[in-house]
Amino acid sequence: FAEERGFRWLLLLDQDTRLPPEFLAAMHQHALRLEAEEKIGSVAPKVLMRGTPVSAKIISRWGGAKDPAAGFAGPVFEELIIMNSGMLLRVSALRRIGGYSMDFWLDFSDRYVCHMLAQHGYGAWVAGELSLEHDVSIMAGEGATSMVRYEILMGAQDAYFAQYKSLLRNAVFCQRLLRNALRERRVRPERAKILFAHLLRRVTVPKRRRLEEWRRSVVAQRRAISGHISS
Repeated sequence: FAEERGFRWLLLLDQDTRLPPEFLAAMHQHALRLEAEEKIGSVAPKVLMRGTPVSAKIISRWGGAKDPAAGFAGPVFEELIIMNSGMLLRVSALRRIGGYSMDFWLDFSDRYVCHMLAQHGYGAWVAGELSLEHDVSIMAGEGATSMVRYEILMGAQDAYFAQYKSLLRNAVFCQRLLRNALRERRVRPERAKILFAHLLRRVTVPKRRRLEEWRRSVVAQRRAISGHISS
């Protein structure tokens, strides 16, 4: 639709994101100013959840995520974690990477797009002067996320790391799974059970088989959602 209308940028917004009054005008100015900077594939504002920064994040060599320097505004050519909501995407860059993945239909869709943009040499402009509020449901408190929803998240996370990250990064990811499972065991045992199950599958089931089973589950999930909406 954007290409048919000749739009050069897409601004993505979730329905529950709260925008400050100047946000749209400021993003429009970024789009105009960066139009000729073909290697800038996205513009990322600061996203806060209850006052805590959750996006954009710079990924370290060992897989950790850190905030840009306070007040930083400018280009970054390292891989970033940028939430979908509030992100301004260059349409031509999105076309070049093949668009969003239907495999990552719910969770890790933004991680996938940011990874592919970085792999194709695109940088991001961090608009540190802009901030907006957004609640990340998966990070919310007890009862906010069903176990079915949490299981979908963990499946997407496992598939993302298995396909796109190095052996070392996957080893660090397994350590994080174990640490999180042990931490959750006392307060949220249902989550701990899911985490332990994913960790066990990672060490007992070959990657190819895990990905094949995950893709079948993704198709079933999308069909279930589609059927629910149509009914």
